[in-house]
Amino acid sequence: MRRPIRHTRVNAFTVLELTVVLALLSTLITIISVALNRFNEQLKNSADIHTELNEWFAFRANLWRELYTADSVAYKNSEMFIFHSGTSTGYRATDEMLERRDGTEWTATGMAIEDIAQETKDDGDMITFNFLWKDEIMPLSYLELPGVKETIDRYFEQTNE
Repeated sequence: MRRPIRHTRVNAFTVLELTVVLALLSTLITIISVALNRFNEQLKNSADIHTELNEWFAFRANLWRELYTADSVAYKNSEMFIFHSGTSTGYRATDEMLERRDGTEWTATGMAIEDIAQETKDDGDMITFNFLWKDEIMPLSYLELPGVKETIDRYFEQTNE
């Protein structure tokens, strides 16, 4: 024989309980949204910094390559010249931007710079690039490498003294 089905009564949520649950869920969703937005912001900032650093390292590596393979390096009228066998490359600072000359045309490198200066130190004359980096001066100094003619002239000047 079958038993009769008993209907039991289940208490439903009251309006107050439902409101509290919805408020807690909306707070939780808001916290998650803010955290995700902040995380995306940080990822974008990190990508921008990495891009900026990669551009800087690529420029610096190219400059070092030019300097280390140079026959001579000279400084004249706030411009630095790098001489290779038969060719020359120049660098100058104009309007707080570094320009590079390869041949006859000056082209902007996109690097912010204060100036290019020459200093005399114990080791010899140094050419210093004073780059603007995060609103501060970041100097990169290179030893001035005289050409063969200047080296011979200096040698004979010293021997004649």
